[in-house]
Amino acid sequence: MSRAWLLGVCGAVAVGAGVAGPAGAAREPEADLSFHGSAVMSGDGVDVRLAPRDDGPAAVSDASVRLRWSVPLARDQRLPERCARTDARTVVCGTGALRPGGAGD
Repeated sequence: MSRAWLLGVCGAVAVGAGVAGPAGAAREPEADLSFHGSAVMSGDGVDVRLAPRDDGPAAVSDASVRLRWSVPLARDQRLPERCARTDARTVVCGTGALRPGGAGD
């Protein structure tokens, strides 16, 4: 039986809502995103649950999270809606829009 380990179950990132302008120009607010979750291994499967959150001050129109595994995923891997494999060990899942102070799916 091979074991897979998930790296980066929790994380945070700041996302700029605008482009940097000339010196002294007003900057648009950024979004402070965090992803908290768990991974439970049972037999040959892993159940991953993540809860994205936007701690503001800006909203995010669309966000995603990348999950990278220590070993290649099974070829017949079943993925949830809004998730796609990007290589043998990586899955990207869209979390959708996040409003300040709100949690996503």
